[in-house]
Amino acid sequence: MAEKIKFESKDKKMLDYADSHIQKVSQAFKKYGTQILKELGAPDLNDDLFHRVIAHDKSKYSEEEFIGYRKHFDPKPGEDKDEADALYARAWLHHQNTNSHHPEYWALIDDSTHEVDGKTEAYAKITYLAMPKLDIAEMLCDWAAFGSPRAWFEKNQQYYTHIFHP
Repeated sequence: MAEKIKFESKDKKMLDYADSHIQKVSQAFKKYGTQILKELGAPDLNDDLFHRVIAHDKSKYSEEEFIGYRKHFDPKPGEDKDEADALYARAWLHHQNTNSHHPEYWALIDDSTHEVDGKTEAYAKITYLAMPKLDIAEMLCDWAAFGSPRAWFEKNQQYYTHIFHP
């Protein structure tokens, strides 16, 4: 049986942040959704995007994510930083692997052997699969919730340049 979580003021602050972010994603959809889908050549996905935005980031409330996020972003006095970092890393990995609007969701890690200069070597090879248009649209609404999708990309361009397909 799952352990019952005792909520305190810092937990409430994290819940309020998650609620606020999801609300901002919904507002971004209302403001930009039609334009984003038109630019992606997928105006017929409007209803699908609406439903995705309604369910956006619900995993942040899950047992796998909530405490890791809270301990990382708003630690309580006396909480161990190393433990918080480890919990956050697991929470972020879970979030990326659960929410297909994150480009990392589409990273295929192939840990088989590969030919390099005629020699067989074992190493992890990461292949980034193309994201479906619906996921891209939700991602852009997510970014718009932080301000401007363009500004978010430019701020994180070095990271995302390695992920996105032209």
